[in-house]
Amino acid sequence: DLELWGLTRASFDAICADHPEMKGFLTSLLIDRFSTNRHSEKRKIGKYLITDLMEESSNSVAYKGVHRTLNLPVTIKMIRHELSLEREFEKNFQKEARTFVRFMHENVIQIYSMEDRFRTVFLIMERLEGESLKSLIQRWKKLPLPRAVDFLAQACNGLDYAHRQGIVHRTINPANLFISPGDRLKIIDFGLAPTRENKSPGLFETSPYLAPEQLAGENTDQRTDLYSLGIIAYEMITGARPFPEDEQPSSEKSIPNREFPDSAKKVPGLPELLRRFIQKACDRRPENRFQNARQARKHLQPLVEDYGLQRQNRPGEIEKIATLSLLYQEKDQLAVNELMEEFSMKVKKLNADVKAVDIKDA
Repeated sequence: DLELWGLTRASFDAICADHPEMKGFLTSLLIDRFSTNRHSEKRKIGKYLITDLMEESSNSVAYKGVHRTLNLPVTIKMIRHELSLEREFEKNFQKEARTFVRFMHENVIQIYSMEDRFRTVFLIMERLEGESLKSLIQRWKKLPLPRAVDFLAQACNGLDYAHRQGIVHRTINPANLFISPGDRLKIIDFGLAPTRENKSPGLFETSPYLAPEQLAGENTDQRTDLYSLGIIAYEMITGARPFPEDEQPSSEKSIPNREFPDSAKKVPGLPELLRRFIQKACDRRPENRFQNARQARKHLQPLVEDYGLQRQNRPGEIEKIATLSLLYQEKDQLAVNELMEEFSMKVKKLNADVKAVDIKDA
């Protein structure tokens, strides 16, 4: 005999509200579910299959995955339930999701799709090779000035693109800047900013990079991201954060009154342009900072030229190639030609081209 108890969604949400640790338990259940050795139905998320666990963070769990029919490698990021079940996060995330899923920029990670499953959200995105800027800084301590300027310029390009789409990142920090081979920087984790209400550990992990208005619970805008980028610039060239954790004020109300240290005192011979970039980006008053990422990028341009860092990519445009092999019988040639013609017409509506090559067996 089996006795089955039912629990309504409203009742379950009430339990989670009274016992927040229940949200973390849900995430643990799914991590265990996806850790099975067999590639079964339990590991399928829409058109994709979870293959291996990559890493866990305070806000998400990242898996390696693959498109089940195209065999396309992807990263599948599962949002932790501490975030996904928090009402304010869900409201903000859903509001912005359709925008950043359409992002197409060489300095912003490409998100292919979004799946709502198991009371949380799964983001399907391109698989990146390389390491985070956080890892790079931990290994190098200080970065050579040309490399630091290169990363800053690329980050400005990516932020400018996102801001023009109406999206503010809100948690720019070295862990969210990914460095691919060839020093190509990509901004990741759009939309995963924890709220002050949910007390997510991620809020405290990123606090050294948060602007005064964020810590004070005030409104944020694109200048908030530029403040965080200024902190990262300081850390890259000095090897330390401007306000070490042991010096963090006990009261957030004292944050706006801190004097920002002069980076030139820690790095003799620091170019004045870079020094002014950090000081302006990290001004505690938003009205005194760079007002947008394009302005910040323009400030860096003389250094970009001096260091020979010009990149040839056109901002906002990336050309990619996908190869599709079609095996068929010779008797079906006419049907295949008709199919390819129809396919080509649809592709052209996307401003793309189809090139067919007849491959004969040797």
